[in-house]
Amino acid sequence: MPEYRRDCTTDTWMVLSSERAKRPGASVDADGRTVTRAIDPSCPFCRGNEDQTPPEILRRPSGSDWTVRVVPNKYPALVPELLQPEATTDVLLGRRPARGHYEVIIEGAEHRRDLAPATPDVLVDVLQVAQERYRTFRADPALRFFSLFKNHGVRAGASLIHPHWQLVAGPMVPPLLQRMVDVASDYAEQCGASVYDDYVQRELEVGARIIEEREAFVVLAPYAPQWSGETWIIPRTVGVSVGTLSPQEVREFAVTLRGTLERLARAFADPDVNVLILSGELSDRVDESFRWHVRIQPRLTTPGGFELATGTAIVTVDPEQTAEMLRAVRVES
Repeated sequence: MPEYRRDCTTDTWMVLSSERAKRPGASVDADGRTVTRAIDPSCPFCRGNEDQTPPEILRRPSGSDWTVRVVPNKYPALVPELLQPEATTDVLLGRRPARGHYEVIIEGAEHRRDLAPATPDVLVDVLQVAQERYRTFRADPALRFFSLFKNHGVRAGASLIHPHWQLVAGPMVPPLLQRMVDVASDYAEQCGASVYDDYVQRELEVGARIIEEREAFVVLAPYAPQWSGETWIIPRTVGVSVGTLSPQEVREFAVTLRGTLERLARAFADPDVNVLILSGELSDRVDESFRWHVRIQPRLTTPGGFELATGTAIVTVDPEQTAEMLRAVRVES
Protein backbone atom coordinates (compact mmCIF):
# COMPACT_ATOMS: atom_id res chain seq x y z
CA MET A 1 0.00 0.00 0.00
CA PRO A 2 1.23 3.54 -0.71
CA GLU A 3 2.53 5.49 2.27
CA TYR A 4 4.04 8.87 3.10
CA ARG A 5 7.57 8.81 4.53
CA ARG A 6 9.54 11.67 6.07
CA ASP A 7 13.22 12.44 5.47
CA CYS A 8 14.52 13.35 8.93
CA THR A 9 17.43 15.37 7.47
CA THR A 10 15.27 17.78 5.46
CA ASP A 11 11.82 17.45 7.10
CA THR A 12 10.50 16.60 3.63
CA TRP A 13 7.76 14.08 2.96
CA MET A 14 7.56 11.76 -0.03
CA VAL A 15 5.17 9.07 -1.30
CA LEU A 16 6.34 5.48 -1.59
CA SER A 17 4.18 3.62 -4.11
CA SER A 18 5.68 0.56 -5.75
CA GLU A 19 2.37 0.00 -7.58
CA ARG A 20 3.15 3.06 -9.73
CA ALA A 21 6.03 1.14 -11.31
CA LYS A 22 3.48 -1.16 -12.99
CA ARG A 23 1.76 1.58 -15.00
CA PRO A 24 2.35 1.65 -18.79
CA GLY A 25 5.50 3.53 -19.78
CA ALA A 26 6.65 3.93 -16.19
CA SER A 27 10.15 2.61 -16.76
CA VAL A 28 12.86 4.50 -18.59
CA ASP A 29 14.99 2.50 -20.99
CA ALA A 30 18.69 3.22 -21.13
CA ASP A 31 19.56 5.51 -24.00
CA GLY A 32 21.71 4.26 -26.85
CA ARG A 33 25.06 5.54 -25.67
CA THR A 34 27.76 4.96 -28.23
CA VAL A 35 30.65 2.65 -27.55
CA THR A 36 33.54 4.80 -26.41
CA ARG A 37 37.25 4.69 -27.09
CA ALA A 38 40.30 5.37 -24.94
CA ILE A 39 40.83 8.63 -26.83
CA ASP A 40 38.19 10.47 -28.85
CA PRO A 41 39.65 13.17 -31.15
CA SER A 42 36.42 15.17 -30.90
CA CYS A 43 36.23 15.13 -27.08
CA PRO A 44 37.62 18.27 -25.39
CA PHE A 45 38.30 16.32 -22.17
CA CYS A 46 40.58 13.67 -23.72
CA ARG A 47 44.36 13.80 -23.35
CA GLY A 48 45.87 15.58 -26.34
CA ASN A 49 42.83 17.86 -26.75
CA GLU A 50 43.74 20.28 -23.97
CA ASP A 51 43.49 23.22 -26.36
CA GLN A 52 39.75 22.53 -26.78
CA THR A 53 38.91 23.66 -23.21
CA PRO A 54 39.16 27.09 -21.61
CA PRO A 55 42.62 27.72 -20.08
CA GLU A 56 43.08 25.19 -17.28
CA ILE A 57 43.21 26.11 -13.61
CA LEU A 58 45.36 23.15 -12.56
CA ARG A 59 46.28 19.56 -13.47
CA ARG A 60 47.56 16.56 -11.53
CA PRO A 61 50.20 15.42 -12.08
CA SER A 62 51.87 18.19 -14.01
CA GLY A 63 53.02 17.48 -17.55
CA SER A 64 51.37 15.72 -20.46
CA ASP A 65 50.66 12.46 -18.59
CA TRP A 66 47.95 14.00 -16.41
CA THR A 67 45.19 12.16 -14.54
CA VAL A 68 42.85 15.05 -13.69
CA ARG A 69 42.48 18.61 -14.95
CA VAL A 70 40.43 21.48 -13.58
CA VAL A 71 39.09 23.93 -16.16
CA PRO A 72 36.44 26.67 -16.13
CA ASN A 73 33.03 25.52 -17.32
CA LYS A 74 32.63 26.74 -20.89
CA TYR A 75 28.97 27.60 -20.22
CA PRO A 76 28.98 28.77 -16.58
CA ALA A 77 25.96 29.66 -14.51
CA LEU A 78 28.20 31.73 -12.21
CA VAL A 79 31.07 34.02 -13.31
CA PRO A 80 34.00 35.12 -11.08
CA GLU A 81 34.29 38.78 -12.11
CA LEU A 82 30.63 39.51 -12.83
CA LEU A 83 29.52 42.97 -11.64
CA GLN A 84 26.23 43.31 -13.54
CA PRO A 85 23.33 43.41 -13.02
CA GLU A 86 23.53 45.69 -10.01
CA ALA A 87 21.97 44.29 -6.85
CA THR A 88 18.56 45.61 -5.84
CA THR A 89 16.47 45.33 -2.69
CA ASP A 90 13.16 45.32 -4.56
CA VAL A 91 10.89 42.93 -2.61
CA LEU A 92 9.13 41.82 -5.80
CA LEU A 93 11.83 42.04 -8.48
CA GLY A 94 15.04 41.49 -6.54
CA ARG A 95 18.27 40.69 -8.33
CA ARG A 96 22.03 40.51 -7.79
CA PRO A 97 25.07 39.54 -9.90
CA ALA A 98 25.51 35.77 -10.28
CA ARG A 99 29.13 36.01 -9.16
CA GLY A 100 30.93 32.80 -8.33
CA HIS A 101 32.92 29.90 -9.74
CA TYR A 102 31.71 27.10 -12.02
CA GLU A 103 34.47 24.64 -12.81
CA VAL A 104 34.95 21.17 -14.28
CA ILE A 105 37.17 18.40 -12.92
CA ILE A 106 38.01 15.96 -15.72
CA GLU A 107 37.98 12.45 -14.22
CA GLY A 108 40.88 10.73 -15.94
CA ALA A 109 42.25 10.98 -19.45
CA GLU A 110 40.40 7.83 -20.59
CA HIS A 111 37.27 8.39 -22.68
CA ARG A 112 34.92 5.90 -21.03
CA ARG A 113 31.18 5.57 -20.49
CA ASP A 114 31.33 3.57 -17.24
CA LEU A 115 29.87 5.22 -14.16
CA ALA A 116 32.58 3.78 -11.90
CA PRO A 117 36.30 3.88 -12.73
CA ALA A 118 38.28 0.64 -12.72
CA THR A 119 40.13 1.65 -9.53
CA PRO A 120 39.58 4.32 -6.86
CA ASP A 121 42.87 6.06 -7.70
CA VAL A 122 41.36 8.56 -10.13
CA LEU A 123 38.66 9.43 -7.57
CA VAL A 124 41.40 10.11 -5.01
CA ASP A 125 42.91 12.57 -7.50
CA VAL A 126 39.51 14.18 -8.14
CA LEU A 127 38.90 14.63 -4.42
CA GLN A 128 42.35 16.03 -3.77
CA VAL A 129 42.04 18.75 -6.42
CA ALA A 130 38.50 19.47 -5.15
CA GLN A 131 39.99 19.98 -1.69
CA GLU A 132 42.56 22.38 -3.13
CA ARG A 133 39.81 24.41 -4.79
CA TYR A 134 37.74 24.26 -1.58
CA ARG A 135 40.56 25.91 0.37
CA THR A 136 40.81 28.61 -2.29
CA PHE A 137 37.08 29.30 -2.23
CA ARG A 138 36.93 29.29 1.57
CA ALA A 139 39.49 32.11 1.68
CA ASP A 140 37.12 34.36 -0.29
CA PRO A 141 34.68 36.05 2.15
CA ALA A 142 32.23 36.74 -0.70
CA LEU A 143 31.61 33.01 -1.22
CA ARG A 144 29.20 31.12 1.04
CA PHE A 145 28.67 27.68 -0.48
CA PHE A 146 30.67 24.94 -2.17
CA SER A 147 29.20 22.04 -4.15
CA LEU A 148 30.79 19.05 -5.88
CA PHE A 149 28.66 16.89 -8.16
CA LYS A 150 28.75 14.54 -11.12
CA ASN A 151 26.17 14.17 -13.90
CA HIS A 152 26.26 10.81 -15.70
CA GLY A 153 24.03 10.41 -18.75
CA VAL A 154 21.75 12.71 -20.72
CA ARG A 155 18.80 12.44 -18.30
CA ALA A 156 21.09 13.49 -15.48
CA GLY A 157 22.17 16.60 -17.36
CA ALA A 158 25.51 15.43 -18.78
CA SER A 159 26.37 16.97 -22.14
CA LEU A 160 29.61 15.00 -22.63
CA ILE A 161 30.28 11.29 -22.18
CA HIS A 162 33.83 11.69 -20.85
CA PRO A 163 33.52 11.37 -17.04
CA HIS A 164 33.80 14.65 -15.20
CA TRP A 165 32.73 16.40 -12.02
CA GLN A 166 31.61 19.97 -11.51
CA LEU A 167 32.61 22.38 -8.77
CA VAL A 168 30.43 25.34 -7.87
CA ALA A 169 31.09 28.08 -5.34
CA GLY A 170 28.75 31.03 -4.95
CA PRO A 171 27.59 33.90 -2.75
CA MET A 172 24.20 32.51 -1.68
CA VAL A 173 23.49 29.42 0.44
CA PRO A 174 21.09 27.23 -1.61
CA PRO A 175 17.64 26.68 -0.04
CA LEU A 176 18.11 22.90 0.21
CA LEU A 177 21.41 23.25 2.07
CA GLN A 178 19.94 25.89 4.36
CA ARG A 179 17.02 23.60 5.10
CA MET A 180 19.38 20.72 5.96
CA VAL A 181 21.42 22.97 8.26
CA ASP A 182 18.30 24.28 9.99
CA VAL A 183 16.81 20.80 10.48
CA ALA A 184 20.09 19.45 11.85
CA SER A 185 20.48 22.45 14.17
CA ASP A 186 16.91 22.15 15.47
CA TYR A 187 17.36 18.42 16.08
CA ALA A 188 20.61 18.98 18.00
CA GLU A 189 18.94 21.64 20.14
CA GLN A 190 15.86 19.52 20.90
CA CYS A 191 17.50 16.09 21.23
CA GLY A 192 21.05 16.92 22.26
CA ALA A 193 22.47 14.70 19.53
CA SER A 194 23.30 14.63 15.83
CA VAL A 195 20.43 13.75 13.53
CA TYR A 196 22.95 11.96 11.30
CA ASP A 197 24.36 9.85 14.15
CA ASP A 198 20.89 8.95 15.40
CA TYR A 199 19.58 8.21 11.92
CA VAL A 200 22.53 5.99 10.99
CA GLN A 201 22.27 4.15 14.31
CA ARG A 202 18.55 3.51 13.73
CA GLU A 203 19.22 2.24 10.21
CA LEU A 204 21.95 -0.07 11.53
CA GLU A 205 19.50 -1.45 14.08
CA VAL A 206 16.83 -2.02 11.42
CA GLY A 207 19.33 -3.38 8.91
CA ALA A 208 16.95 -3.70 5.95
CA ARG A 209 18.25 -0.58 4.14
CA ILE A 210 21.96 -0.97 4.91
CA ILE A 211 24.08 -1.65 1.83
CA GLU A 212 27.58 -1.58 3.29
CA GLU A 213 29.26 -0.79 6.60
CA ARG A 214 32.84 0.50 6.57
CA GLU A 215 35.08 1.84 9.28
CA ALA A 216 34.48 5.49 8.36
CA PHE A 217 31.29 5.33 6.24
CA VAL A 218 27.84 3.76 6.08
CA VAL A 219 26.18 3.20 2.71
CA LEU A 220 22.39 2.91 2.78
CA ALA A 221 19.18 3.30 0.85
CA PRO A 222 17.44 6.19 2.66
CA TYR A 223 14.14 5.57 4.40
CA ALA A 224 12.44 8.43 2.52
CA PRO A 225 14.22 8.79 -0.84
CA GLN A 226 13.40 11.48 -3.37
CA TRP A 227 14.32 9.20 -6.29
CA SER A 228 13.88 5.48 -6.96
CA GLY A 229 17.18 3.74 -6.30
CA GLU A 230 18.56 6.67 -4.28
CA THR A 231 21.62 5.77 -2.22
CA TRP A 232 23.46 7.72 0.48
CA ILE A 233 27.01 7.57 1.84
CA ILE A 234 27.20 9.04 5.36
CA PRO A 235 30.49 9.51 7.23
CA ARG A 236 30.58 8.28 10.82
CA THR A 237 32.57 11.26 12.07
CA VAL A 238 31.67 14.95 12.35
CA GLY A 239 32.66 17.14 9.40
CA VAL A 240 31.03 19.87 7.34
CA SER A 241 32.81 19.30 4.03
CA VAL A 242 34.67 16.75 1.98
CA GLY A 243 37.22 19.55 1.64
CA THR A 244 38.46 18.93 5.20
CA LEU A 245 39.12 15.17 4.98
CA SER A 246 42.56 13.77 5.80
CA PRO A 247 44.49 11.87 3.09
CA GLN A 248 43.54 8.56 4.72
CA GLU A 249 39.87 9.57 4.81
CA VAL A 250 40.02 10.64 1.17
CA ARG A 251 41.34 7.20 0.19
CA GLU A 252 38.64 5.34 2.12
CA PHE A 253 35.94 7.61 0.74
CA ALA A 254 37.18 7.06 -2.82
CA VAL A 255 37.06 3.28 -2.29
CA THR A 256 33.56 3.50 -0.83
CA LEU A 257 32.29 5.79 -3.58
CA ARG A 258 33.74 3.70 -6.40
CA GLY A 259 32.22 0.51 -4.98
CA THR A 260 28.81 2.14 -4.52
CA LEU A 261 28.78 3.49 -8.07
CA GLU A 262 29.67 0.05 -9.41
CA ARG A 263 26.84 -1.52 -7.41
CA LEU A 264 24.35 0.99 -8.82
CA ALA A 265 25.58 0.60 -12.39
CA ARG A 266 25.29 -3.19 -12.26
CA ALA A 267 22.03 -3.37 -10.30
CA PHE A 268 20.17 -0.85 -12.48
CA ALA A 269 21.83 -1.54 -15.87
CA ASP A 270 23.97 1.61 -16.05
CA PRO A 271 21.34 4.26 -15.30
CA ASP A 272 21.73 7.98 -15.74
CA VAL A 273 22.80 9.24 -12.32
CA ASN A 274 23.48 12.42 -10.36
CA VAL A 275 26.12 12.13 -7.63
CA LEU A 276 25.82 14.97 -5.11
CA ILE A 277 28.53 15.53 -2.49
CA LEU A 278 26.88 17.97 -0.11
CA SER A 279 29.01 20.32 2.00
CA GLY A 280 28.15 22.92 4.62
CA GLU A 281 28.46 26.66 4.36
CA LEU A 282 31.82 28.27 3.50
CA SER A 283 32.20 30.18 6.76
CA ASP A 284 34.15 30.26 10.01
CA ARG A 285 30.78 30.15 11.79
CA VAL A 286 29.71 26.78 10.39
CA ASP A 287 27.01 24.90 12.31
CA GLU A 288 28.64 21.51 12.86
CA SER A 289 25.30 19.81 13.50
CA PHE A 290 25.15 19.48 9.70
CA ARG A 291 27.33 16.70 8.26
CA TRP A 292 28.67 16.44 4.74
CA HIS A 293 27.41 13.36 2.92
CA VAL A 294 26.66 11.95 -0.52
CA ARG A 295 23.29 11.49 -2.23
CA ILE A 296 23.39 9.37 -5.38
CA GLN A 297 20.18 9.70 -7.38
CA PRO A 298 19.53 7.45 -10.41
CA ARG A 299 17.10 8.78 -13.00
CA LEU A 300 14.96 5.65 -13.24
CA THR A 301 11.68 7.55 -13.66
CA THR A 302 10.54 10.99 -14.82
CA PRO A 303 8.65 13.35 -12.45
CA GLY A 304 5.05 14.03 -13.51
CA GLY A 305 2.24 16.41 -12.68
CA PHE A 306 1.74 15.22 -9.10
CA GLU A 307 5.38 15.85 -8.23
CA LEU A 308 5.44 19.25 -9.93
CA ALA A 309 2.11 20.41 -8.50
CA THR A 310 2.74 19.28 -4.91
CA GLY A 311 6.53 19.35 -4.58
CA THR A 312 6.27 15.79 -3.27
CA ALA A 313 8.27 12.97 -4.83
CA ILE A 314 6.68 9.66 -5.77
CA VAL A 315 9.18 6.78 -5.50
CA THR A 316 8.32 3.46 -7.12
CA VAL A 317 11.20 1.30 -5.84
CA ASP A 318 11.12 0.48 -2.13
CA PRO A 319 14.41 1.51 -0.48
CA GLU A 320 14.46 -1.92 1.13
CA GLN A 321 14.46 -3.42 -2.36
CA THR A 322 17.18 -1.00 -3.48
CA ALA A 323 19.39 -2.07 -0.59
CA GLU A 324 18.77 -5.75 -1.29
CA MET A 325 19.68 -5.32 -4.96
CA LEU A 326 22.86 -3.38 -4.20
CA ARG A 327 23.99 -5.75 -1.44
CA ALA A 328 23.74 -8.60 -3.92
CA VAL A 329 26.36 -6.97 -6.18
CA ARG A 330 29.85 -8.04 -5.16
CA VAL A 331 32.55 -5.42 -5.57
CA GLU A 332 36.20 -5.26 -4.61
CA SER A 333 36.82 -3.44 -1.35
